[in-house]
Amino acid sequence: MLNMRLVALLLSTLPALSSAGAMGPMPSGCDTTFFAGGAAGVGMLQGNYEAFDQLNTDYRYARMGNDNFLGGALFGVQTVMPNSVYLALVGNALYNSQSATQFLSTGPTTAPLRNHVVSLLNNFQFGANIRLGMKMNNVTPYILGGAEAGTWEMGLANRSATWTRGIAPNSDIQYKKTLIGGQAGAGALIDLNPFWSIGMEYAHSWLSHISSNLLDQTTLHFWRHKAVVNQDQILFSVNYKFSL
Repeated sequence: MLNMRLVALLLSTLPALSSAGAMGPMPSGCDTTFFAGGAAGVGMLQGNYEAFDQLNTDYRYARMGNDNFLGGALFGVQTVMPNSVYLALVGNALYNSQSATQFLSTGPTTAPLRNHVVSLLNNFQFGANIRLGMKMNNVTPYILGGAEAGTWEMGLANRSATWTRGIAPNSDIQYKKTLIGGQAGAGALIDLNPFWSIGMEYAHSWLSHISSNLLDQTTLHFWRHKAVVNQDQILFSVNYKFSL
């Protein structure tokens, strides 16, 4: 009679055991995964340009602002600790369509000629950051900090037949420099299922500057040309997790 009762008890527990097996073992430590994803969004140039001669007899300043498309890949490793703290190391490689141009006056203020042309270009950026957040059910808000880099180009052009601020008549000069700077921001991930998630992220990057000294052959004054580059960006992503 006792054996029959034990058999009945075991049979009654099979459905529960089957469900537990389908769900997998409950994690006893950190849940660590690799992930990769595609990202797209908008970058917003927050730069400025200034030019002045060595005697400070002339000075020109212009804001360099423009919106551009960003698109590329995100990849990294992330972990969720038993106390729901989220920590991740994330890399990115993004195409950047940035192309900003300003025309500066070179003639009299009553009827200015805009022959001094300044441009800022970039077509690729990359970087890495650390995320720190808190997983709350299927939503994980986080803050981030890291570094971003890219090869930027400052273009200087003179569209006149005379020397303009150290730029030869009817000529163009390009200066390329890999700029590296700090990045900070915040974002959130939403888990769609155990493998897929979507994300939204804002970040600001301080990318330093490009500068050059040019000798004006008419005035024999050196001109300092400097472009400061900062960028805001908003990215939307779709991510896939690979279990370790």
